[in-house]
Amino acid sequence: MRRAIYLLTIFLLIYNINLSIIENGDSVPASLLPFNILEYHNLTLDYFSEYFDTIPVPWMVKKSGSHLLSVYPIVTPVLVTPLYIIPYLIIKVAHYPMDPLNPGFWLIVDILEKIAASIVAALSGVFIYLAARKLIRERAAIVTAIFFAFGTNTWATSSQQLWQHGLSELILAMLLYIIFTNNNTEKDLLAMGALSGLFVFNRPADSILLLPILYYVLKSDNRLYYAVGCATGMPFAAYNLYYFGSIMGGMEILFGALNIYNISNALGLLVSPNRGILIYSPIVVLAVFGYFKSRRDPFCNLMVLSILAEIAIYGSFAIWWSGGSYGPRFMTGMFPYIAIFMGLYINTLSMEKNKLAILCMSILFAWSVFVQIIGVAYPYWLWAQAANIDTARAWDWHDMEIFTGFYAGPKEIHPIEGLKSFLAYCTHW
Repeated sequence: MRRAIYLLTIFLLIYNINLSIIENGDSVPASLLPFNILEYHNLTLDYFSEYFDTIPVPWMVKKSGSHLLSVYPIVTPVLVTPLYIIPYLIIKVAHYPMDPLNPGFWLIVDILEKIAASIVAALSGVFIYLAARKLIRERAAIVTAIFFAFGTNTWATSSQQLWQHGLSELILAMLLYIIFTNNNTEKDLLAMGALSGLFVFNRPADSILLLPILYYVLKSDNRLYYAVGCATGMPFAAYNLYYFGSIMGGMEILFGALNIYNISNALGLLVSPNRGILIYSPIVVLAVFGYFKSRRDPFCNLMVLSILAEIAIYGSFAIWWSGGSYGPRFMTGMFPYIAIFMGLYINTLSMEKNKLAILCMSILFAWSVFVQIIGVAYPYWLWAQAANIDTARAWDWHDMEIFTGFYAGPKEIHPIEGLKSFLAYCTHW
């Protein structure tokens, strides 16, 4: 437990070391909903409509009757709301207005989003460590958690904004920890059922990743698992049906343009220069070797099958390149499985006997960390702003997002000026 706390602290410090907010419209509803839940006790964004009216094409929200709603699933903002309670109470005591057009309030929104996202991502890394140490040596488990935390888009995506991917990683890591602990008690089934229900409605496209979990619960009294899973998922299913007329909610549009025969797009998620997981996080290649160490285990085979199915699903999306975000964002939810396979391989290495393998692993990790640093400390979004993103551009080796950000130089950080601006807003108010 002490090591887990050390890791949590390190992850949180490094995730926030850039002292800056990465703006992306997709996460705006998730950053505002906790305030709306605490103040107005509902799940709409009606109070913030003035802000969305200032956006030429507010794709992240949708009108349903007289209400303004998040297009994206609301599981993440609902679950992180407790992290907002103390800041919200301070705002209320100070009588500071939650004005959607007040830059001071938006600074608070941005800071809390970053803190909440970094906590979710850091906890994911901790549960990867806790799950891995049930299978492998302590040191190997620590290395596995570090590779997961800093060598994948867990850093550049999950820890920086309230995407759904961060919570998907955390839930999957928690499920793996419960399974590898292997107590197989009713309490475990209750927890797994609750987590699985949330997982499905947090990001429906990631649901295929539950395939190994379903196999595991077949060996137990799975009626309890399914009952609890339905209970936790039902409120979100009801929300989706009531406001959107579909159990998928606002995400249904993504499933309406599938092209299951487009293999090149799936390959693009693996090796394309601007969205390939092996380009942005080549350290994950260790998972291939880890799989061969465990290929006779049915659970591990199902983990691989779910990973491949996930790649096929996202590869069939019309916008398989995941918009203007950084790197293979769509692949982020599967990193807990990949991390376990990486750990199984790392566990076999010895400083005395495998010096070449460790050298190669260090080089892959160094590149993976470099790429993640670009995502958190450099203006990578200049690549997306330069021209429209399409399949051809995602495959363009002469126009790489990584180097566009790197050559632009690191973002300037002015925390003191930011604090002065915030105090000025307060004084003006």
